[in-house]
Amino acid sequence: LKQIETNSEVELIPKGEFPGGVENSVFSPDGNFIYFNGNKADDKTQTVYRVPTLGGNAVKMLTDAWGVTFSPDGKQIAFRRGTDST
Repeated sequence: LKQIETNSEVELIPKGEFPGGVENSVFSPDGNFIYFNGNKADDKTQTVYRVPTLGGNAVKMLTDAWGVTFSPDGKQIAFRRGTDST
């Protein structure tokens, strides 16, 4: 994470912790956390993690889920689950 104004950086996720990469990142409404999709070696499905904005351990929040978003007041969370059907 890089703050443009001060040019300071914080490594939130150590390299190699998520070998499949990280995607769908979104800040929590209060700015204290970043929610993202990532897969650790033992994850069998899409998994949502959250990590503190100033660094710390990533915590598994949801399995078989992706695309986290929040209600305008920040009291509810929405995500996608299941398979795509066209």
